Amino acid sequence: MTPTRPASAPTPTLLLEDHLHTLRAHLGQCRHARGPMFALGCLAERVHARVAGRFVTTVMVAVAVLPLAASWS
Repeated sequence: MTPTRPASAPTPTLLLEDHLHTLRAHLGQCRHARGPMFALGCLAERVHARVAGRFVTTVMVAVAVLPLAASWS
C-alpha cells in the first residue's frame, strides 16, 4: 500500500517557490539596510563601544580639553 498525501498538503515545488520568494524578500531587506546610513551606524557603534567602557576617562579628558580649546583663540 502506498502512502497518500492529503489534497491540501503543499508539494515540494510549491515549498521551494515559497522559500525562494522569502529569500528574495530577505535579500531585498538586507540590500536596503546597507544603504548610505549603514557606514555611519557602524561608526557610531564603534565609537560607543570605545567610549562606553571608559566613560569617566572620556568625561575627564573632555573637561580638560574644552577649556584649552576655548582659550586657544
